[in-house]
Amino acid sequence: MSASLFQPTQFYYTMNNTLRFLPLVLILLVSLSCKNQKSTPEETPPSSNDSTKPLSFTTETKKWADGDCDKGDHACLTIELNYPLAKDGKIGVAEKINDHIRDYLIVSLEMEDSEEDITSLDQAAQRYIKSFQEEKESMGDMAHRWAIEIDGKHATYKNILVIRLLSYTNTGGAHPNVYQSFTNFDIDSGEELYYEDFVIDSLALLKIAEERFYTSRNEMDGGIEKDDAFWGKPFYLPENFAVTNKGVKFFYNNYEVLAYVFGPTEFTISYADLKGIMRLDKDSK
Repeated sequence: MSASLFQPTQFYYTMNNTLRFLPLVLILLVSLSCKNQKSTPEETPPSSNDSTKPLSFTTETKKWADGDCDKGDHACLTIELNYPLAKDGKIGVAEKINDHIRDYLIVSLEMEDSEEDITSLDQAAQRYIKSFQEEKESMGDMAHRWAIEIDGKHATYKNILVIRLLSYTNTGGAHPNVYQSFTNFDIDSGEELYYEDFVIDSLALLKIAEERFYTSRNEMDGGIEKDDAFWGKPFYLPENFAVTNKGVKFFYNNYEVLAYVFGPTEFTISYADLKGIMRLDKDSK
């Protein structure tokens, strides 16, 4: 198991603390627009999946650039994607996992809604580059430096695989956007797992998660008003959670709760505390 996957991500918190008191903006990624420019070759699937071997991963890296990035005062764009690429394992499993990761990366490279069907990372990157070129042409010397970096990790606990994707996007706004996602998979089928695949007692889960949320925030902030945390709404679970070797990790990104200056919120609830609340071994279903 990757030791760093479920520990607080240093890059995430370094960026968040650096930007902590900057103005609010929107939360994550955006939409597309690109075309021909220097790029890495089109992605290719693993050369030969061997179903007699266990599921394994390599790290795929892709980079694109536009503009004069060697000069600090010149507008330029850099795109760097580092992500897990699954291979081998049961038939169809690696393909499902890789399709999910590819789709996430494509959406992360969107700058605007488009009717064009984007099916590859190279297409998505070229459209992103085109958006940058259009801004550079319209703004001239006032054009900004753009950057998008996505880093992916993977880890397993029993029969569950977790893919974490950490995104940093800077398109010259008031501050960059940082977003972290966790996706849980059944390692035997490749199917994505959701709360409903684990939860036995939803009311009990909400109660213990709410307690841990405010305990975590109080340790960080010295106390917050409950009405402020969830924008006047009742407590709700985060979109992102991860099954780990220490328990279930719950993660709220910036803006999901609280104002931007508070940063993200995360806490882990042990399996002992979740007994009878969440089912975390598929064989016990």
